Amino acid sequence: MRLTFRMAFLFSLAVLQSGSLNAQVPSEIAHPATHFVVVVDRSTSVTAAELAGYAELLSQLAQNVSFGDRITMFVAFGQGRRQGTTEITREMPPARNAGNPSQTERTALEGARASLNSATKALFKVPALEWTDLLTSLRQASEQYDTQDSRRRILLMLSDMLHCVPGEFCLDRKDFNGVHADWLFRQQANGTLPALHNACVVIVGVEQATQRDGLVREFWRSYFTAAGADFSAGRYRYAVQGLPWRDCWQRGRVDTH
Repeated sequence: MRLTFRMAFLFSLAVLQSGSLNAQVPSEIAHPATHFVVVVDRSTSVTAAELAGYAELLSQLAQNVSFGDRITMFVAFGQGRRQGTTEITREMPPARNAGNPSQTERTALEGARASLNSATKALFKVPALEWTDLLTSLRQASEQYDTQDSRRRILLMLSDMLHCVPGEFCLDRKDFNGVHADWLFRQQANGTLPALHNACVVIVGVEQATQRDGLVREFWRSYFTAAGADFSAGRYRYAVQGLPWRDCWQRGRVDTH
């Protein structure tokens, strides 16, 4: 089954690289101003083919951000925040009328997109990490959102979502069968959950072939829901299909308070 998923991922990557996706998706897609926060998993459990797919997807994102969007991207932490991470932040220029921008505004946007696309390459030059600390990474992600910002929130996780840190539970274990019943309750009581209120979560890179994979998905469903995020099984996938964040643009205006 894992081979089948790998083949699906490689097929999706081939479609992206062939340019057929570009033919289906216009460079200008009207959408509300959005703050994208992107977390890129650089752990050793992610294959070279999967990383290539992540890189191509970020290139597509760079081509489709629009006036007033903000993009924050960083490499997932390996084990806590002490060693830091590679982070990229860009703000797209505004337009007086995003539906009918002037040529000067269009030129400014294209320049900002090109700068963003070039900057994303730094994320994939980071050496592979032995561990995957997604819990710390999600706290980092939540801190990027400004409570006074009315932009829609999209959290894009490019990861197999196999959190694994020494001394904590490890989702990468074949015998993982869930966390202790009161684990999430204790996280809520301790205030250690990220504040992801109304963030629309999109996850690319996860497998759903085994019972263990289903338990991993259920863990994240419970976790994101408890953190106030908008989690959907339809946005939890392995292969790259079009622009997976488009569903989030259809949601209503968020209340960030």
